[in-house]
Amino acid sequence: MAVTLDPLAFPCDFELLGIPHFWNVVTNVPFVVLGIVGLLRMRSLARHDRFGGAGWFSFWLSTALLGLASGWYHLELTRLSLVVDRVFVSAMAATIAYRAALAAEVPMPRWGVLALFLSFAEATVLAWWLGATSIIYGLVQAAFAVYVLVAYVRLSRRAGPGFSVKPLAGMVGFYALAKCAEVVDQPVCDATGCIGGHPFKHLLAAAGGFLLLRFMPTEIAAVKRSER
Repeated sequence: MAVTLDPLAFPCDFELLGIPHFWNVVTNVPFVVLGIVGLLRMRSLARHDRFGGAGWFSFWLSTALLGLASGWYHLELTRLSLVVDRVFVSAMAATIAYRAALAAEVPMPRWGVLALFLSFAEATVLAWWLGATSIIYGLVQAAFAVYVLVAYVRLSRRAGPGFSVKPLAGMVGFYALAKCAEVVDQPVCDATGCIGGHPFKHLLAAAGGFLLLRFMPTEIAAVKRSER
């Protein structure tokens, strides 16, 4: 049984309500909802945050825009729409890593950290556009995930009881499951005839995002407690 990971070809072309690749498109709605809820929640929490919501605002905005970009990508299946999709995925990775750097008190100017992470993340998208393998893009995403976990473990040691990195570990777990769902896109499509594994990738990744939404208030409180 062949398994295709071509980002511009999906095995299930199920159409509903005039929408091609229906499930691949509509399962991006949770990202839009998640991003909007995150922005509204951060707006109420920003006054309690030592950094005024830096990192979190850009992360949730990128999440909402990713939902729109990914929906467009799955409608069009063009290199341009895929690049836009990956731009926002990279922005999410870079901005959550930036927030983790602030929490871990990295000795570097705030905007310098953000510029460094964004430039590094988006450079992998540009490299893919110019012909480089997607492996580089994936490895950088994994590196950001590891960095975020390490930075927040460091924060947990300073913040004391009441702060846990378990939601972050859960998020990474959901994302790993999401990648597995992507790999079995074809077998799931063959079994169901109308939906592949890719829509489940979206739903599992969004579930990880909802863990971050629950994590955010405790992170803000921990950052405040750890202020030197």
